[in-house]
Amino acid sequence: TQESDARMMRTPKGPRVAYNVQTAVDAAHCLILHHEVTQDGDDRKQLEPMAKASKEHLEQDALSVTADAGYSNGQQF
Repeated sequence: TQESDARMMRTPKGPRVAYNVQTAVDAAHCLILHHEVTQDGDDRKQLEPMAKASKEHLEQDALSVTADAGYSNGQQF
């Protein structure tokens, strides 16, 4: 079965047809704040939209975000 929303992506085991799932979690309560399924092959453009969506869900003026190096994108920092 072909999945119309999946895309060819790089994985540790080589190219695969897959999804890129992003999840934002509240560190204090370990609750999922927001999730998104993207078709981007990497995470470099995901930090800002996920942080903004989380901030909106929490109805906060400011938000502290932690992410690994895979989210490196100077424009979004």
